Amino acid sequence: MEIKVPLEQLQYAMGKLIPVVKMNTDNVTSMILIDATKEFVEFCGTDGATNISITLRGCEIVQPGKLLIRMKDIRGYISKFVTLKDGYGTSLFTIKSDDVVAVFTAKTMFENKRVSQRTLKLPVFSSVIFPTVKRLKDPQLILNSSILKEGIGRVLHCVNPIEIRTAMTGVYIEVHNDKIIFVGANGVKLVCAELPIVAEIPKAAYIMRYNFASLLRAVLEADTQVFISFEGKDVYLECNDIYIVGSLLLNETYPDFRKALTSFDKTVVLPRYDLLDSLAALTPLLDPDDTSRVSMEFKGDEFILSTDKSRSVNKVDKPFEHSFTVDVNGESLYSILNDFVGVDLTICFINDKKPIIFKSEIDKHTALLAVIKRR
Repeated sequence: MEIKVPLEQLQYAMGKLIPVVKMNTDNVTSMILIDATKEFVEFCGTDGATNISITLRGCEIVQPGKLLIRMKDIRGYISKFVTLKDGYGTSLFTIKSDDVVAVFTAKTMFENKRVSQRTLKLPVFSSVIFPTVKRLKDPQLILNSSILKEGIGRVLHCVNPIEIRTAMTGVYIEVHNDKIIFVGANGVKLVCAELPIVAEIPKAAYIMRYNFASLLRAVLEADTQVFISFEGKDVYLECNDIYIVGSLLLNETYPDFRKALTSFDKTVVLPRYDLLDSLAALTPLLDPDDTSRVSMEFKGDEFILSTDKSRSVNKVDKPFEHSFTVDVNGESLYSILNDFVGVDLTICFINDKKPIIFKSEIDKHTALLAVIKRR
C-alpha cells in the first residue's frame, strides 16, 4: 500500500480515533486500520463494542491496500507536526507498507527554505483480525448533531458506567415525533433533558452504553445532520465523514424517572446565578470525608449555603413561600446546576428527607438530587 495524506487530515482522523482506541492493550482494540481499497481512505478503530471509521477524501492513493498498526506507535509522533503555513511546517505524509513494516515519511519546511526529511518505521499486523462493520442503509431517524451533543452532555455526568444496576450504566433516550428525551441517573442524582425535534418515527426508548454516548459527544461536529438506524443491540450512525456502530443495553428496565421528578408539594424560586456563584465559592472547601456536604437553607428573604468552614448569605427580592433546610453533596449539586440556563431556578421539595428537584424556567430541563442525612 502507498498513500499520500495531508497532515491536517491525518491529525483530524487520529483525533477522532483517540476516544475509542485503547493504549494499554495488546490486541485489535489498540490498533488502527488504514483502508485504501476504495476511492477514498478510511481510518478505523474499535474498542470491542464500538466501531468508528473516518473517511478522508483528500488523499492520493498510489497503491491500494490495507494497513493495521498500533495507535501507541504513531499517536505521539504525528501530534508533533505543524501544518505548513507561511513557509514553515509539513504539508503531507507518504505512507508505504508491505507485510512486515510500514514507513511514514514527511518533509518539514523551514522559513529559511531548508528541508528536514523525517521517517518513522512501524511494525504491521494482519488486517484480517480487524472486525468487518455493517454499513447503514435506510436511516430510521435524522437528527441535528447539536441535539445529540447537548442532550448527552446534560445527562452524562449522572451516569456511572460501573453502577451495579445495569440499566443505569447507560444514557436513556426516548424518541417521539416532536421531541427526544435524555436521562442519566445514579444513586445520588438524576437529570432529564427534553429537546424538540421533528421526526417520522414511532415512539421508542433505548439505553445507550456509556462509552458509545460519550463518544458521540466527543467526536460529532456541531450542527450537522446525523443519520441513525437501530437494529437489535446495535446503533448505526453516520455524520459527514464519521461512521459509528455502537451498542445498546437490551432487556433492561429503566427506573421510573417521571414519577421521581413529579414527587413534590412545595416550591421556591430563586436567582440561578446567585446560587451557582455562591456554591462555586464553597466547592474548594468541601470535605470529601464528610460526603462533600453543603447545607442549603431557605427562609424569609434569604437563602444560605454553608459548610463547616464557610457561609454564604444571599438576599432575594421576595420572601420565600416556604422554608426548609437540607444537606446535599456539594459536588453533585454543582454538576447539576452548571448545566441549567435562564435567570431563575425553581426548587421543588416535600421535606428535608426526600430528594429535591430543580426545574428550569425556560426549557424542559429537570434534575433530582438526593439529600444527605443531617448531622
